[in-house]
Amino acid sequence: MDREALRAAYRDVEGLEPEVPFSGSGWNQVEKEDWWPDPVLVWLTLAECLECPSLSKPIEKSLWIIGLRIRNVDLLLEHGKFGLKAHVRGSDGGAEALEGVLRRVKRTQSIVEKLLDAVVEERVRRGEVTICNDLWALTSRYRYFRERAEDLFAQAGPGESWFSGDVNAKIGLRSEGHHNAVAAVDAYFSRLEHLMVLLAAFAGFDPATEDLAAFITNCNWDKKLLRVVPLRDAVDDKRYRALRRVKEAIRNPSSHGGFHRNERASLLVHSRVGAIPATLRRDESGMSLRLRRWARETFEEVFEVLDDCDAWISERHPLGIAFAEAGLDVAFNCGSLEEYVRAMEKPEEFEKYLDYKRWQKDNAANMDW
Repeated sequence: MDREALRAAYRDVEGLEPEVPFSGSGWNQVEKEDWWPDPVLVWLTLAECLECPSLSKPIEKSLWIIGLRIRNVDLLLEHGKFGLKAHVRGSDGGAEALEGVLRRVKRTQSIVEKLLDAVVEERVRRGEVTICNDLWALTSRYRYFRERAEDLFAQAGPGESWFSGDVNAKIGLRSEGHHNAVAAVDAYFSRLEHLMVLLAAFAGFDPATEDLAAFITNCNWDKKLLRVVPLRDAVDDKRYRALRRVKEAIRNPSSHGGFHRNERASLLVHSRVGAIPATLRRDESGMSLRLRRWARETFEEVFEVLDDCDAWISERHPLGIAFAEAGLDVAFNCGSLEEYVRAMEKPEEFEKYLDYKRWQKDNAANMDW
């Protein structure tokens, strides 16, 4: 039904054998307008769904060219280095025909997405996908909040009471430090999940027997971590448990309206001298009460746990970390996974391999074929 609706929307569009629009070949380039659709959407609609004729990487600085004919007007749509380009042969009605097809591409986006849902899901499941590497941005966010928190707690002074010296200044510094530290922990776990997906390609992940889509979207952070860095001994177990405590004590409450999981709740306990901040938890042994700590040392300990986790992961996957930190996207198709295995067999030459991948990435970005 959706495919029939799409074809009906483009019933006046015919495929045209594409060619490279060299100067003097009769093609006139149309000046790009801001409202034009993204080139990826143009490709998916016209080449993937409607199967219009196309050329892939026909010349330098060109990713593809699609040929169309609309009411005796010939059009070439091209994905160049700087975005979508359009070429018209002849002048009568060319501008109107081009605008008509590009506006339809935008209007039919929802239909195209529905048609591609099943295809994309199956390709991801089989590993025919490349994960965009956002590690640098996620690490930068974590470092920003952490450094800000450490600076604020340092200004507040170690070991000083909230109620000594300049009360308002101390409370303000500690409060700001707390907010930034919580944000840093939240950013760390976002970074950790992303890193685990990237490192899975270097940890023997097999799309033939493992569901990549489920691993990315359905697995919690701890399942991702233990898939990539399985526990081997008591030291690993200690690291993992410490990280879980940080997640449950800081990240979970900030992500769930200030309440802990496992029937935890932050509350104020009434006493003769006023309210006492505490955390209440129910487990197998019954109810337990813990005074809430907001001291600078608490977050120093937390950051030590996060640093220890980073060291643990780096010990297990130094080459995978190097690949991720190089900013390279990670592909999960069989050929790429086999390539990573071969590269890791010669760790002394891995930096040369990274240089080669960077060169490939730069060429692709510049459309230098």
